[in-house]
Amino acid sequence: PIVLSQPYSIRSIAHYGDNLVVSLFDPSQSRGAGIVQVYDLTTGALRFSLTQPGDSTTSFGHTVKIEDNVIAVASGGGISDDGSVYLYNAADGALLRTIENPAVDEVQSFASDIDVSSGRVIVSARRQFQGTALVFNVSDGSLLTEFLVPGQGWDSAQTYPAWYTPSVELAGDKAYVGAGLINVPFEGSETTYSVAAGKVFEFDVPTSQLNRTWTNPDSGTMIF
Repeated sequence: PIVLSQPYSIRSIAHYGDNLVVSLFDPSQSRGAGIVQVYDLTTGALRFSLTQPGDSTTSFGHTVKIEDNVIAVASGGGISDDGSVYLYNAADGALLRTIENPAVDEVQSFASDIDVSSGRVIVSARRQFQGTALVFNVSDGSLLTEFLVPGQGWDSAQTYPAWYTPSVELAGDKAYVGAGLINVPFEGSETTYSVAAGKVFEFDVPTSQLNRTWTNPDSGTMIF
């Protein structure tokens, strides 16, 4: 068994090869900032710990992912624009680079979810209350492409349905974006909103084309 070195609550885990990445909530830090620990799955030993560079002012480590020699740690990603993604060398914990919100005036909830695969990192966000996913190059941090979730965003009166993007995943050259449709009243209600009308979108990363869409087969009774 692996015995955690800190008595904190686990909020995200990921593993690849012999590495287990564990994100822990640290109640002593402001705004939910945490600590990320990397363990050797073979021996159970703690290899190293990661903390947010600079001041711990956002929810560092609310999501962690690892593939090959890269650990991706999400920080922030709430209703504000101050989310970031930190990329670390999985061999020694060295910070490789930080990916910041490229358009703070237009993109909100940056880094609400992340994934890393095949030299790319995908970052969930919202653009004017419409779900979006941005794909960056791990090697230099450049923005490669953006997948805006098809659908209607809110107008100024917030009367139209809006997609938000709670989940993203990369698999080779494919990107999967899960989005729930909010601002849709339940039957018989004008004030209670449903996320049952969710969809999953498959995009091709090299071409940025939408390949397929999966919809809720039973939106009347099942959250999707």
